[in-house]
Amino acid sequence: MNVYKNFDKCLDIISSFNGVGLNIDEKLKLEIALRELHSEKKFEELFFWGKIIGEENDYFICYGINFEGHYGFPGKEFYFAPSNTFKFELLPETYPYHDDDFKVSYSKPLKGKPEEIIKKYKEEVPEGEEQEEEKQPEGEDEENKPTDPDASVDDNAPKKPEPKENFTEKLKLSYIVRQIDTDTSVIPKGAVKLTPEHQYRMNKTYKGLKPNELRNFANYIHFRPIIKEEKKLEVENSDAVFSWDVLDSIDTDDVKGSWSIQLDPSKKISNVRSLLWPGYYAVHQSESNLFGSIYYGKGKKNAELPFMI
Repeated sequence: MNVYKNFDKCLDIISSFNGVGLNIDEKLKLEIALRELHSEKKFEELFFWGKIIGEENDYFICYGINFEGHYGFPGKEFYFAPSNTFKFELLPETYPYHDDDFKVSYSKPLKGKPEEIIKKYKEEVPEGEEQEEEKQPEGEDEENKPTDPDASVDDNAPKKPEPKENFTEKLKLSYIVRQIDTDTSVIPKGAVKLTPEHQYRMNKTYKGLKPNELRNFANYIHFRPIIKEEKKLEVENSDAVFSWDVLDSIDTDDVKGSWSIQLDPSKKISNVRSLLWPGYYAVHQSESNLFGSIYYGKGKKNAELPFMI
């Protein structure tokens, strides 16, 4: 949800439906930290993403987006803040060579210690110390060094491989956040638009879904780059410009039955829950631009869901 717009309202709605949320102290510290980040980075849109619970400290996650100048959907820049500091740092990109490390460590809970090394690949150089330069052998001076500029270089000589980055808890956190975001990240259809330059924008004139549209899964879309090939082709076609249906809808997800929609007693507010990632909730008030979402949990996927449906 946008850090400035409808922040408290959406959190209150999510809490009333699902019994999860942030306490007053967390809300205050979080809003201050988000405003500091926004002031520093100048994002067009800055959203609070959620809270992942750790054993010693929790992680608060947000992401920023700049739409201007990006063809198609721009990348999300994720940030994390441990609950003992409330200072947001950039969430690092993941490396393919860590895929197996993540799978092995996935079942173990996060501790809330971002720099903790889960698997070591290289030795860390202590702060303040530098690698000593290779000493020149005694008796060898500049006059004895080869000076031929045309001296050949053996291209087939083995090259020393680049050292791999240690697999830390913040990299594991990055894997979890990006997987959850790809599978969830729900907004109501029409909340974003596609410009003639094929740039996405938040729809500032959005009026919301009608009350009788709230229960239709097709009216909720993933706020992330398109995955479905047929949708990619459709959007590349100029006919998609100014259409509200410009992103993958949740009813086309590969895991069928992975979503649940509830309405409040007035039948004007929807609560969209992920059954694949328990702890993810998205809400929308009909005939308004009030919508938002949050993930609140331990970062565990319901891997048994495809076999339960």
